[in-house]
Amino acid sequence: MLYTKKDPYPLCVDHANGVRSDNRISNLRLATKAENTQNQKITKRNTSGYKGVSYIKSRSTWDARIMKNRKVYWLGAFKSKEEAFAAYQKAAQDLHGDFARLA
Repeated sequence: MLYTKKDPYPLCVDHANGVRSDNRISNLRLATKAENTQNQKITKRNTSGYKGVSYIKSRSTWDARIMKNRKVYWLGAFKSKEEAFAAYQKAAQDLHGDFARLA
């Protein structure tokens, strides 16, 4: 608001590169809460090392999933986590565009 003279409500300020301490104007953008969530890093609980990828022990496969507007999209079952992540990356670009965090 200080630089743009616009009230961001109901939007929030998102850090494009994901570094919350990097407050350069070129790194800040307005985003909806959903867009800001799409830009999150992988959680500490993640065991695959890839966002959107999980191992299904009963099938011995790696599943890829992505969420948009509170709806989960199953992207498929894959033999390797790298294949599953490739499917996630493509879907993230298609669904989230500039707000996709691929790593």
